[in-house]
Amino acid sequence: MVVSVMEKFEKYWGDYSTLLAIAIALDPRYKMVSVRLAFSKLYVPLKPNLPMFDNLVMILMSIAFMISDLDSSHVLIEDVQLNLDAYLNSPLISHNLDTPFDILQH
Repeated sequence: MVVSVMEKFEKYWGDYSTLLAIAIALDPRYKMVSVRLAFSKLYVPLKPNLPMFDNLVMILMSIAFMISDLDSSHVLIEDVQLNLDAYLNSPLISHNLDTPFDILQH
C-alpha cells in the first residue's frame, strides 16, 4: 500500500519538486536549509542514497553560470561556484510574516 502511494506521489511530484526546490534555494529567507529539510522528510526514509540534493546543487550551478555568462563573455566556472557557495552559505534573511517581502531588494 505504501509503495503504491509513493509511486503515485513520485509520478506527480517528481517533475515539480526540482523546480520548487530551485525557487526555495534562491529565496534568501530559506535557501538550502528548507530544501534539505524537505528532501530529508520526503525521500530519505525510503531511499537513503537518493542524489536529489546533489542534483539540485548542480542545477543551481548551471543557472548561476548562465546568469553570469549574460553579464560577461569570459566567466570562469570556479568564480561562479565561489559566488554560489558564498550565497548559499551566507546567513538567512529574517522576515516578518506580517509584512510583504520584496525579493528584488536582495
